[in-house]
Amino acid sequence: MEWEIEGFVAAYREVFRNSYPTGTSDEAYAAIVNQHHYERLTGLIDDAQKKGARIIEIGATDTQRAYTLAPTIVLGATPEMAVMREEIFGPILPIIA
Repeated sequence: MEWEIEGFVAAYREVFRNSYPTGTSDEAYAAIVNQHHYERLTGLIDDAQKKGARIIEIGATDTQRAYTLAPTIVLGATPEMAVMREEIFGPILPIIA
């Protein structure tokens, strides 16, 4: 199963790279609407990581654009994690292997 997940991550990375050649600094890549929602989303990621998930950022670049969050895979998500109990509305993809 691990190889299937790694294959998915590689394919996701490739699609993102083709869609946004300069990563999250690409002007076509959308940002989070405001600080409140940006902090809510980063809080979901932090909670998952503290509870044992592996966090994989896809296509992150050093950018000065406000509220920009790279597509993030939460690998090994569990029902106890906030990311599995709340609506996300952002570039976060929890995966239960």
